[in-house]
Amino acid sequence: MFAKEFSDSICRAEKANATAKARKKYNPDKDLCDISAITKEKEENFGVIVLRTNILDKPASYIYQTYKIRWEIVV
Repeated sequence: MFAKEFSDSICRAEKANATAKARKKYNPDKDLCDISAITKEKEENFGVIVLRTNILDKPASYIYQTYKIRWEIVV
């Protein structure tokens, strides 16, 4: 999951740069984003699953396994 989100983040940043380059009033200093900086900023959240529940009497692993089976979450 981490690798997929890491790759997706880079692809989105590259796409944003390509879109910026296609504009009529292109300014490389303003319009291009720093892919390395964006990736480092978001890297700590890659591969994290957030699951909100009202089940408070069960351990987190039990809740995760239940929802994984229920919604066929692929890890």
